[in-house]
Amino acid sequence: MTITVLLPGASAPAEGTVIAVDSAALAHPCNWWVTLDWKLLREHAAAVKAKVLTNGFIAGMVRLKDATLTEGLLGQWPALPTGWTLYPSSIALVFAAHLGAKHIELRGEVTGHEAQLVAGVVKMLDEKGVSVEMPTQEPIVNAGDSRKRISTQTPPSSAM
Repeated sequence: MTITVLLPGASAPAEGTVIAVDSAALAHPCNWWVTLDWKLLREHAAAVKAKVLTNGFIAGMVRLKDATLTEGLLGQWPALPTGWTLYPSSIALVFAAHLGAKHIELRGEVTGHEAQLVAGVVKMLDEKGVSVEMPTQEPIVNAGDSRKRISTQTPPSSAM
């Protein structure tokens, strides 16, 4: 099964099972919305027609009763990099694998330390037999350098 994870900055919608991270859920239809941004969730929960994955603290802050909680994933993935629950992009990748994905298409952008954690999660998922495709010509490298933007968008063709 293939699942698409849309990060903020993703330019095109996806088909099939789609997990959107933060503001990507406002721009594209999705089945799941992963966010740790309580203000975004409070303001847009009624507008986004998707199941929500967040942590128990955030769900409690916005009084969201039917959210799936990240805490349910913790014991099932012990080999993940420390801090993977700090960013919704890394949570979304783990959740896609949890849902049964054998292939994940990752679209959008991650930067700085978040990119470093995403790279660690991608490596661990690969070791578990889950491939992650990042349609880009620029792989996640030097992810610890917060000045570099890591994009998973395919660069536009240059016009002649």
